[in-house]
Amino acid sequence: MTDRTITPETIQGTHTYIMLGETVPGRPLLNNKMQQDFLLKREARQKITHALIVYNSTGSIPNTISGHQLSVLKEFIEAGMQIV
Repeated sequence: MTDRTITPETIQGTHTYIMLGETVPGRPLLNNKMQQDFLLKREARQKITHALIVYNSTGSIPNTISGHQLSVLKEFIEAGMQIV
């Protein structure tokens, strides 16, 4: 059985991930680099992968995904990404 989980590199290419790493001018402590790390963890990637499979099968987004993971999922949906 092959692992179909979205790769860290795929997550790193999303606008959401990139924007989380940006520093707000004048407020250097207000960045979300830690959130970037959370998105790359296997559990988060599996959750996004599962939600994408559910969306591609049913047309609806599961209510178990939220926050930055939901933002990444929506980017994948807009791009027409499929898990095969």
